[in-house]
Amino acid sequence: MGNGFRPPPNTWWKPYRLAFPILPPGSPAAALFIIFVLEDVSAKIEEMGKEEEEEAEIERLPVDILACIFSFLPSFIELAQASSVCRKWRRGVEQSLAQKERLSLSGFNVDDEILARIVHSAYGLKELDISRSCWRCKITDEGLFMISLAKCIGNLTYISMWGMARITDRGVIPLVSEATSLRHLNVGGTFITDESLFAIANSCPHLKAIVLWCCRHVTATGLILLVNKCRELESINVWGMRLPGNFVLELHSISPALQINHNISTQIP
Repeated sequence: MGNGFRPPPNTWWKPYRLAFPILPPGSPAAALFIIFVLEDVSAKIEEMGKEEEEEAEIERLPVDILACIFSFLPSFIELAQASSVCRKWRRGVEQSLAQKERLSLSGFNVDDEILARIVHSAYGLKELDISRSCWRCKITDEGLFMISLAKCIGNLTYISMWGMARITDRGVIPLVSEATSLRHLNVGGTFITDESLFAIANSCPHLKAIVLWCCRHVTATGLILLVNKCRELESINVWGMRLPGNFVLELHSISPALQINHNISTQIP
C-alpha cells in the first residue's frame, strides 16, 4: 500500500497522506486505517449528495417564480449579480426586467450597449432614470438612439437625463419623438438646443413638467414654442439659463398658471 497506492489529489486525503508510508502493508493497523478512511470518505460523499440535492431544490424553481423573487431586489447591481449565477437565473432576471415599470441606472457605470440591452428587455417600463451621478458614465447620443427603438418607449411617462454632458440634439430628438406618452422630462445639464424643444413640442402633447437647468444653448424662442404647444405643461425649470428680462412675463401671458423656476440674477436685462 505504501509503495503502489496513490491517493487522489483531493483535500479530503491530505490528513491521511502522512500515515500511508509508516503503516506496514497487510498489518492490522493498515487494515483498520483503510476501513476508517473508507467510512470517512463515504460520509463526505453523502454530505456532498445532500448539498447537491439542496442545489437541485433551488433549480426546480420555475423561471416565473425566480422572476417574482428578483423583482424585489432593490438595485441594478444585485440584478446583475443574480443574472451571472446561471442561465436559468439569467432568464429569471430578464423576465423580471420585462415586468418592471421603474428603472434607475443613475450612478452606475453603464455604456450605450448595456443601456440598450436593459431597456429593450424592459417591455413594461414607464419610468427611466439615467441621470449622471457617476462620472465614468459612458452613455452618449448613440445610446439614446438605440433605446428609442425599444418597444417600451411609447409608454414612458418619465425620463431623466440630468447631467449627461455627452447628450445633444442628436440623441434627444429621436428619443422624444417616440416617447409620445411623456409627462415628466429632465434634460438639465445636457447640450440640447431649440431643435430638441421643437421635437418635444411636436411629439409630447401631454408633457406636464420639464427641467432645463443650465441648458445654455436653449433660447427663449424654443421655450415660447414649447409652452404654446404643450398646453398641459404645469412646471418648467430654467435655472441657470440666460434669458431676456421679460421672459417670465411672456410665458405667463401664454400660460398664467405655469410654475417657472428661474434664477433672476442670470437674466439679461
